[in-house]
Amino acid sequence: MPALAVAGYRAVAPDMRGYGQTDAPPKIQDYTQFQFVGDVVGLVHILGYEHAVITGHDSGAMVAQNAAILRPDIFRNVILLSVPYGARTEGAVKPQKQ
Repeated sequence: MPALAVAGYRAVAPDMRGYGQTDAPPKIQDYTQFQFVGDVVGLVHILGYEHAVITGHDSGAMVAQNAAILRPDIFRNVILLSVPYGARTEGAVKPQKQ
């Protein structure tokens, strides 16, 4: 993160809900991908930005990927760390008959 700051970027490394020093809601329903993505969207807005590059490491990679899928208006770029690359395979997307 210091290298990013020196390069002129701003970087934030928040704890996800239920981790570190964050609140830990008691209900399992409060730990969905929609909730996590909403947390990240709220963080971008509260910091005063309209767009951000999102990076996710390990289980946070799923949140970063879903944030980019669900809110491409905010997250135009995504970086995923410590997750295997899943190449598209033959038949992965089957064309629908018309």
